[in-house]
Amino acid sequence: MPEFEDYMNEEPADLFIKDIGFSEGEEKPPLRIQLQRGHIGDEAGRTILESKEVVKSSPYVMDDSIIQVDFYWYISYSVVEESYSPFDEYEKYSGGMFRIYSQSRFIDYIKKGTLAHHLHPTENIKHYQIPTLNHLIDVVAVENPVVSEIKVSDLNI
Repeated sequence: MPEFEDYMNEEPADLFIKDIGFSEGEEKPPLRIQLQRGHIGDEAGRTILESKEVVKSSPYVMDDSIIQVDFYWYISYSVVEESYSPFDEYEKYSGGMFRIYSQSRFIDYIKKGTLAHHLHPTENIKHYQIPTLNHLIDVVAVENPVVSEIKVSDLNI
């Protein structure tokens, strides 16, 4: 089974959010994030815009597998549209497609604005980030997530 860190070494990819869900009192993990890779297809088409202008376009082609990231012990998560997330030199992370922060404003907020630092030693709290094509998913958790890849055809959709 792949680990979160395995994806950190990959170059950032065009990831799309397939689903984000959380549950209470069920057998599913409290926070589940499903992602799908995509790439621009080779076949260029034509798109007619409202202005009647014809432009070349290429559709996104989605891969046939889903990357599923399950957090069994998370403290907080946030999803921000990437256009509203400024670059901040204060923040330090390692990774590419998946990231782990050693210093971030989100984890500072969690330490100051919640009881997390009283309930768990600070060194056990980690800030994970998954940058997708249009969003940044940030999760602060006590334990590493469980990552798996599943075929789209195996999902009960």
